[in-house]
Amino acid sequence: MTTRQNLTLLSGIASAVFAALLLLLALFLALTGSSVRQPIIFSVIAVFPLLISIACLSSKHRTPAIRMVGGITALAMAGILLNSFVNPQPDVGRKGRAVYFAMCAGAAAIAVKGRWPS
Repeated sequence: MTTRQNLTLLSGIASAVFAALLLLLALFLALTGSSVRQPIIFSVIAVFPLLISIACLSSKHRTPAIRMVGGITALAMAGILLNSFVNPQPDVGRKGRAVYFAMCAGAAAIAVKGRWPS
């Protein structure tokens, strides 16, 4: 195996472990009687590292998983960018908004291409 394949395998395993830990945390919160919202939030958050692990470990499902990761990231960054105009923070100026826009454009490009940038 090449170094790139080893890093892909390691990233996939680490992402799967992280997704499992998030799901275990959601289960723990559900069993300890926390509010209904917290376990649902952690379960939804676990989808993102799960998609990354699928993209890293399964060559058959790589393109759809990468497109979903890019789409989710683009939507999140677009929301953050719009929020920076609606609720302006003194710390976030034009440079911060430019970074949000660049991240949104990059994630959209990943969603359209269906592969990681090389």
